[in-house]
Amino acid sequence: LAMASPWYVRAGVEKNADVAKDTIHVIGHAHMDMNWLWTLSETVKMANDNLRQAVTLMKEYLDYTMLQSQAAVYSFVEQQDPLLFKDIKKFVAQGRLEPVGGMWVESDQNMSSGEALSRYLLLGQRFFQSRFGRMARVGWLPDDFGHTSQLPQMLKLSGMNYFYFMRTAPYPGSFWWVGADGSRVVAYNSGSYNGSMGDGLKNKLTQYPGGANRVLCPTGEGDHGGGPTRAGIEKAHQLDARVDYPSVKFTTAENYIKKTEH
Repeated sequence: LAMASPWYVRAGVEKNADVAKDTIHVIGHAHMDMNWLWTLSETVKMANDNLRQAVTLMKEYLDYTMLQSQAAVYSFVEQQDPLLFKDIKKFVAQGRLEPVGGMWVESDQNMSSGEALSRYLLLGQRFFQSRFGRMARVGWLPDDFGHTSQLPQMLKLSGMNYFYFMRTAPYPGSFWWVGADGSRVVAYNSGSYNGSMGDGLKNKLTQYPGGANRVLCPTGEGDHGGGPTRAGIEKAHQLDARVDYPSVKFTTAENYIKKTEH
């Protein structure tokens, strides 16, 4: 595939005063439900298809970033398509594909025992460290319908200082979540984990503030959707090029949430 023209890299785009202070940070995301309404074999295929699309788009759009949780997803690709996994390792090293979550799969937090959650984290972070030379630094559970009060302690002990979630949020945006033992992580909720690129992105600046006129928006279709499409990525570039629209920049979850810590 030919490289897409970097027409969106424009110097000197002067934003109107009423939007110049605002930035919408976006990152690609493909939430994958493990064996939800399909068999294990289809889950394996889904993981490979989704990350193949992510890698293809990263080769085309040099600013595009994406995150992916669940060590099992990467393990499926490693087993089925070693050449694709080689590309994945390259983009992880470049900081453009972000392993998050630190768990083997995104866990249930309502019925799982402490031992089960600890093993999810142990196996997940061990996999990330052995394959990518780094562990996940952002906890990632956007689709859980409840969270154990001990999660900040578990995240900190597993090497993570930040946590992204969507359901059962007590506050919009970012806040310190302090566990029963005093451990604390910066938690962030943006109200969605599979948003789309469109004019409505700017509404998030008032609905889910992150502080200092910025907001984080994970975007893309999950399960069999593969994350953002080419049209979605180009829409982000088009919005960023408008003088009457806030800046729209691809980022990583770690870089964004870290800025809300201060």
